Amino acid sequence: MVVHLSDSELIEEYKSNDDLKIVGALYHRYTHLVAVLCMKYLKNRADSEDAAMEIFEVLIKDLKRHDIQNFKAWLFTVVKNHCFKRLRKEQRDKEQTRVYQKSNISFMETDSILDLEDESDIIQRNIGKLQEGIDSLKTEQKTSVSLFYLKEKSYKEVATLTGYDIKKVKSYVQNGKRNLAIYFNKINK
Repeated sequence: MVVHLSDSELIEEYKSNDDLKIVGALYHRYTHLVAVLCMKYLKNRADSEDAAMEIFEVLIKDLKRHDIQNFKAWLFTVVKNHCFKRLRKEQRDKEQTRVYQKSNISFMETDSILDLEDESDIIQRNIGKLQEGIDSLKTEQKTSVSLFYLKEKSYKEVATLTGYDIKKVKSYVQNGKRNLAIYFNKINK
């Protein structure tokens, strides 16, 4: 009976026979802790419930890969890291939306152009400006920015596709974004 086994015994049992009921029993012991921690970090009930389910899926994989001495402490770290990862992604998505909206507004807000030209001409010219801006970047920045923003690849995917170190990819994307902002400020003056 799994109820009487310690956390360590349950983990060893799961590693030896892949029974998801064992992970379920182990997770059930700490469901309240997971729920409280998710709510603490995410501050939204629906997001917290989603994260709790995702963490169970993480446990299914990670329990086999790690040598866990103190399950409760390890689980706390897993929950915290998972929540921070969700928050970073959410923040990155908001930032991308904000940058897109800001650049879109600066492209479309010239009254004299709006009076003289139709929308398709404006869009075509602004796509051209964007391409010119991207082309003005250093090769690594151009590649990283194009893959990250235009092809919607993650940092990890960009690193895999280019062979660049993931830290370098993050640097190239951030510097490329900054250099594009500088480029657009110059041409919009």
